[in-house]
Amino acid sequence: MAVSDFPTERSRQRAAEREQRAIVRQAEAAARIEARAAEREQATQQREQARLARRSEEMTRAGTRQSSRTDLDPSAEDRPKRRQSGALRRTGTVREERDTRGYQTTVDVDRLVMLAQRGTSVAGLAGAFGITVEEVTALLATAADTDADADA
Repeated sequence: MAVSDFPTERSRQRAAEREQRAIVRQAEAAARIEARAAEREQATQQREQARLARRSEEMTRAGTRQSSRTDLDPSAEDRPKRRQSGALRRTGTVREERDTRGYQTTVDVDRLVMLAQRGTSVAGLAGAFGITVEEVTALLATAADTDADADA
């Protein structure tokens, strides 16, 4: 072996060893990635099984509660499950809504003018106060005249 061949042979050998180490590192990294993916998948399946077990247990408990509730009080099945107040829970009677169709809204001209200044349409004001569009227009006109007289 010549002296001049030694550095090139040594450098080739070192390059081959580097490549071999790189290949081993890549293989180890790929194995770690696959192992982590498998662990994540297994953990996901375990969480899903635990969730299903909890859900079935809750359903069993809810069924037991429901059956014991109806055994004690047969009319309990008729009562609503979600309650608005304690009275509804005790009696099962829903509060009656008051019929306000016959109520008349008091026409307050100042309030009508204020709403008109805020951009409410004349038709909207007429509907809200239960009067005609012509009456709203007349009230707004008289209010404008009154304001003009007060400014003068």
